[in-house]
Amino acid sequence: MGEFISFFQSHPYLGLATTASFILVLAYEAHRKSISLNHVTPQQAILLMNKNAAIYDLRNQKEYDQGHILNAINHPSQLSESDPKIDKQKTKIILLACSSGASSGKEAIRLNKVGFKTVYSINGGMAAWAAAGLPYQTKQT
Repeated sequence: MGEFISFFQSHPYLGLATTASFILVLAYEAHRKSISLNHVTPQQAILLMNKNAAIYDLRNQKEYDQGHILNAINHPSQLSESDPKIDKQKTKIILLACSSGASSGKEAIRLNKVGFKTVYSINGGMAAWAAAGLPYQTKQT
């Protein structure tokens, strides 16, 4: 321990840089962990669907009609916690899907911050869902 104190006294700038680097790494890892808690793979999403998760597709109507997860509700904007239908879902499992997982990931984080208990984004979105060969439905015209 005395060697560390001696090092910091002899090299204050290196000691400060080392401490700052350590804090940045810790902050980055904490942020990365908090984000990953809101993402599930398409296969994990199926397991959650079997537990009666509500599924919201955040893409526009045209994209939704071209192919969406069975029983997904099209909701091409933020889910409003003031909407009574959405507020009832606050304690239930909610899955969010978009094209690539970016928009749904941000929305999952936002909803978790406003009190929704179990909100997940499908990592990779509908692109990952289709690439995994999982079933989806299209609007019949």
